[in-house]
Amino acid sequence: MFGWRKRRDGFEWREYVRTTILVRRKKRRERIEEAGKAAIDGLAEAGRRGAAAGRHGAAAAQRGLGQAGRRAGHFSIFAAHWARGNFRRAAATLVPMGKSAAQAAGRASVAAGQRAGRAAIKGGRYLGHAARSSGAKAAPVLARGAAKLGPSLRTISTPQTAMPLAIAGGAAVLGAVARIPLHGFDATTLIAALIGIMLLGLAAFPLISTGKIEWPSWLPAPKWSTLPGQPATWALGAAAIAIVGLIASLLMGWVSLRSPVGVADILPDFSSPPEVVSGYAVSLTGDSMRIEGHVVRLADVEAPELTQTCDREDSRSWNCGQSALDALRRLTGRATISCDVHYTDSSGRKVSTCRNGDTDLAAEMVRSGHIFATGTLFPTYGSQQAEAQSAKAGLWSGSSKSPQDYRDERWEAASRAAPDGCPIKGRVLSGGKVYILPWSRSYDKYSVRDGRGDRWFCSEDEAISDGWKSLDS
Repeated sequence: MFGWRKRRDGFEWREYVRTTILVRRKKRRERIEEAGKAAIDGLAEAGRRGAAAGRHGAAAAQRGLGQAGRRAGHFSIFAAHWARGNFRRAAATLVPMGKSAAQAAGRASVAAGQRAGRAAIKGGRYLGHAARSSGAKAAPVLARGAAKLGPSLRTISTPQTAMPLAIAGGAAVLGAVARIPLHGFDATTLIAALIGIMLLGLAAFPLISTGKIEWPSWLPAPKWSTLPGQPATWALGAAAIAIVGLIASLLMGWVSLRSPVGVADILPDFSSPPEVVSGYAVSLTGDSMRIEGHVVRLADVEAPELTQTCDREDSRSWNCGQSALDALRRLTGRATISCDVHYTDSSGRKVSTCRNGDTDLAAEMVRSGHIFATGTLFPTYGSQQAEAQSAKAGLWSGSSKSPQDYRDERWEAASRAAPDGCPIKGRVLSGGKVYILPWSRSYDKYSVRDGRGDRWFCSEDEAISDGWKSLDS
């Protein structure tokens, strides 16, 4: 009983199950292989049928193109015959018409030319008579005026008077020429050029007329004997005209200073279209902003430095530099600022005229007394600065140093403490190499370290040329 175990009845379950699984796997592989073979055969058959269809299509297209070409050829031959016959008939009709039209046009142009010539001759005669009579009437008037002004105008022909006039005139002309690349041919440039020309005329014309300066050989010499009156009288008359022109130019400049509608609003603008930078502005100082990655500085103005303080009438000091920055921030707000770029300075700033809508930012800043108008002869914002001075607004409420005077004082003080008198600090920061000017807010914050790559600079141009950037830009 204990030795009993189940006998085998001739059927092994383990072998049956294993064999069945293998058979099923084999059948699946066979079905997969058959499906792949059928797919390959189908693709091959499709390729053969496609190739046959392509050959049939190409043959059909060739036959169609041949028929179209033959029909187009027949049509072109027909069109050529038709055009040749019609062109011949049109030419036979148009040639006589063209000859007639040309003859008529020629006769009309000859008649018009004759009429225009007769009108021009009559007009020339009339203008000649008018000029002769006007000259005859004007000559005595000029002679009498020159005779009355003679004692005072004869002093112009002396070297003691002519030389200063020539120097002043030359300086005005050179200043106007130097201004053109920066600001274009604007009203200030025009007025400066006119004043210079008038001064040079006052200095040179009397000397030329009296023979003290030889007339240039490449210019025809004036025939004084053919002019009514004495040469000296005409010289004095020309000097009087030059003085009148000089006074007129000065009056134009005075109007541009005192009137809100200046000469620049009246005269045409001959400058080229400027580059425009526009966008949201981040104010950096009282006269500079960052717009779309560009540092923009307001043209023809200068703001106090951020560290600069000014004094009021009661001797109280106030931070006029920070006040100018706050005023510019209020003017720009969150609006889109548009700037017409005049040029780019050595620091890479775009010197521009900027507006918030129709409001000129620089004009408003000068009018409120927060920044200074710059310019020697006729400042662009001179009238706005005159308003601020009259109202004792902002900077004009007490004694204020110009930004340049303030920078000079800070430079001298820092030079005394800097090695070799070079006060600009060069500091290596995580963001790169920067230089710090003596009037910067961060000047006392940073020191020049030994062995860290820091250094001193004697000028801002030196720092820029060596690849350093301003910390405040």
